[in-house]
Amino acid sequence: MFNSLIDDFEQIIGFKIDIPKKILSQLEKMTEEINADSVSFEKRKENLIKILNEKLELNKETYKNIIDYLASQKVYFNYHEKLELESLLNSTNKIDFYKWLKNKKFSDVVKNNIEEMFLSINFETTIDRARERIESETVDSKKSSIQLSLFGSYVFHSYPIEVVHQYFSGDSGSYKANYYNFLRNVEPEHFPERKSLSYVVIDGSFESNKEYNKYRNSIISTIKHSYSELVNHSFLAIQVKPLKLLNKNMQWDIFSDVVLFSEKFLEVKLDKSYFKPETIKNVTSSYIEGLDVEKARFDISNEGFTYIDCFVLTKNNIKETSSGEYDILILLQKNERDERVVPCPACRTYNVRGNSYPKINVKSWECQNPFCPDRSLYNRGKRYSFESIIKQEAILNEKNNISDTHLKKWRFDISKIEHDDEVLELLVRHYTLEKDIVSIYDSRTEIIDYPKEYLDRTLISKTIFESNEDLIQSFYDSPLFKRFMVKREYESVRKPKNLSDVENVEIYCADSFEAISSLEENSIDGAVTSPPYYNAKQYAQWENMYNYLYDMYNIAGQVHRVLKPGSVYLFNIFDYFDNEKTLVFSDMGKKRMILGAYIIHLFKSLGFVMNGNIIWNKGEIEGKRNFNQGNNSPYYQAPFNSWEHVFIFSKDVSIDTSIFPSILYASPVKKIFKGKNILGHDAPFPEEIPALLVSNLRKGQTVLEPFAGSFTTAVVAKKYGVKSVNIDYKQEYCELGLDRLKKEEVDLFSLQL
Repeated sequence: MFNSLIDDFEQIIGFKIDIPKKILSQLEKMTEEINADSVSFEKRKENLIKILNEKLELNKETYKNIIDYLASQKVYFNYHEKLELESLLNSTNKIDFYKWLKNKKFSDVVKNNIEEMFLSINFETTIDRARERIESETVDSKKSSIQLSLFGSYVFHSYPIEVVHQYFSGDSGSYKANYYNFLRNVEPEHFPERKSLSYVVIDGSFESNKEYNKYRNSIISTIKHSYSELVNHSFLAIQVKPLKLLNKNMQWDIFSDVVLFSEKFLEVKLDKSYFKPETIKNVTSSYIEGLDVEKARFDISNEGFTYIDCFVLTKNNIKETSSGEYDILILLQKNERDERVVPCPACRTYNVRGNSYPKINVKSWECQNPFCPDRSLYNRGKRYSFESIIKQEAILNEKNNISDTHLKKWRFDISKIEHDDEVLELLVRHYTLEKDIVSIYDSRTEIIDYPKEYLDRTLISKTIFESNEDLIQSFYDSPLFKRFMVKREYESVRKPKNLSDVENVEIYCADSFEAISSLEENSIDGAVTSPPYYNAKQYAQWENMYNYLYDMYNIAGQVHRVLKPGSVYLFNIFDYFDNEKTLVFSDMGKKRMILGAYIIHLFKSLGFVMNGNIIWNKGEIEGKRNFNQGNNSPYYQAPFNSWEHVFIFSKDVSIDTSIFPSILYASPVKKIFKGKNILGHDAPFPEEIPALLVSNLRKGQTVLEPFAGSFTTAVVAKKYGVKSVNIDYKQEYCELGLDRLKKEEVDLFSLQL
């Protein structure tokens, strides 16, 4: 059989193949040890035709033409239907194709056109095109790699698939055709009871700080327990309802606490070569003067859940300015480092090697089996991770499919709901699989009667965990916060030169911290800004997140000093995607940032009161972040991020927030016209945001803009007769801002005439 496999392959393909001795030896051993007959020569021939079509993508154009043609007829295929069509094309099996076509409710014209496209594919043309494709490679090593890849897959399919799977896996037990079920059988440690989602509902009203702090620690304790309870790559969802402490809404205060704790509560000794603690320590300490590196402990990493999304749930029309309350739904994922070997999903061998980490704590593997059917065209082993295996099962099991109607409802991360049942449905459909277990920790005083079975999942209602420890305070006292919460030395300095000759407008081209240090204490009536988002633009780059937070912390400290008691500071920021560069510098570190949570904690520690968050709803934004790869399956759904934070801070005391909307609908500024940036700045915010504050100031009062950027705050202040102090470190932006103000001044004068 050993020689027969090689001879038959060469006969079908029409050329000799040079097989390395090591692979020949493995092939000989395999053919001797497999206790089963090979499939017939004709069947091997059929298999090879399909292999050639798949690996060399010989039918790629025909497949695309059929899909495009059907789309022109308003016929759209889902993921499974596309796979079926692709398989039929690659097998060139006319009988199966006609059966498939007969079962489709296409018109006769459509059927005839598809049939015509299919008939261009046959055995002879496939072999000819395959030879032509291989011979087109001018580099011998690449040509050889293609041949070995084709041969390895051919060998795999020369025996019944269950026989080959059992041979490579060493599993002689009851055969499981489905890889996911096989893995559950042979690797039960990967699959304890599949507790794949913890759903925590935060709600309540408290009459004292002591009572609230006890409740907050119970929530933190529940999060900590959930991490240990959940299986790897599963999810934690936290729904935060309006949470009252002596009538103050603590909704965003607790958002900051739970997000920071969830992401960073585990302290793990760094022991992998790709972690660079010394580099990170040096980068941080060279930037932050006075940093105590001993207390900062750069030799440990802070890990936990990964922040994925935050939905805003309202019962009001989200396309209008709203003054009603809303819920927030925080979504986090557990990705725990796991070095246990995961067999190859395609051939089931344990002959694999650890390849890399596509993201932090998600290890990928690469198959080393030369007879794996999923080797790449150039004979590289299949790469996969345990997370990707779960996602693949989500696709393959049609019972996990999500309806188009449901997906449309949750396209955006701000959504109108009628009832909490819709939230449970979202979480179960998008973040669990059939037969999974969902734990629900509902802290509401009224008993919610959750069903025990829901959408083929098991629901278990539990009470939140109580803790006598002050877990949150211990967390905030940890070394993590000593890496950036370092006070920059402050001394009153002479005010920089005012570049503005526009009445009631001051413009300073300077470092924000230094410029604000020159202002008098308790001299400013309000502040509003949209700061540089960490490393989002070329003009605003930091070497790591610690350095960025250090700057935000100290500039906020100066703003707090110069504001009058009770004054408002509106702070617009977005939790976008980047690498914190506090563990690794490669792409594996890229993730959703927790900027909003950090900012709330920093500001509160300086004496600011967190009064609420105006949700800036940007509407139908352009973007592809919710692209789901054509899969109506769990784990592939990511909403458009269509809103940003506008935090309402005030100096020292709480304020009445009824003057502000809870949701602001305002389209982003269109800065590009005919390919040109007409504003000259990459990140302007709309006038509606500074107007929230400025419209509530009296004429002659002063607003501070610590990061003036496109000078929108100054323009709005001018319209309302409010003085403005504007700071930006870029001369170019200061000059552009001054020109814009002068133009606005002329326009206002013209209107008055």
